[in-house]
Amino acid sequence: MGEFAINRKGERVKIGTCENMYYIRHDQINEVEYNFNFNCYFRLPLESEKKYGAGEFPDFGDGNGILIYNADDFFTHEQVDTLKPGVQYIKNGFGIMINLPCYHGLKLPQITGAEIYWNGKTPCFDLKFLFYRHNEKKLEFAIFCKTCGTTFLCDVEEAKKFAVLNKNRADLDNMIKYVEEFNTQKN
Repeated sequence: MGEFAINRKGERVKIGTCENMYYIRHDQINEVEYNFNFNCYFRLPLESEKKYGAGEFPDFGDGNGILIYNADDFFTHEQVDTLKPGVQYIKNGFGIMINLPCYHGLKLPQITGAEIYWNGKTPCFDLKFLFYRHNEKKLEFAIFCKTCGTTFLCDVEEAKKFAVLNKNRADLDNMIKYVEEFNTQKN
């Protein structure tokens, strides 16, 4: 279901779908008439997208995330061993489809009769959204597994430890500052 708001120009604009606010950043909520009285995910405030107003962003796609290179460091061995897996869907192009348990690049699935290996290991976690907890008036960082879409929430202290590409460091540092300031305000 689409979420629509009225912008400053008086236009009706799409800001998201259900709890995913794909077309608005949290810092733009005062630019629209809409009641954000529920938990929801907001678009990342990337410097390259500052030119867009609420509801004016291009399609969401895969371009809005920041790849995290050290996400494995945030999980203990016990957490990985007890982690509820997501589902990874694989097809071979000839009609064979397989659903594998996805452990988000933290470990390989073990399936009787199948040999599973890493063919080079790439980062699985992507910082995709800022998550707004309405009742607590608090923002957190939402990390997604690029393989299966499972979401993990992180606080500011964890986000400060993210290893990202140098070109994304300034964006991440600005987000951390924004979230810290928002979370310390008396709302």
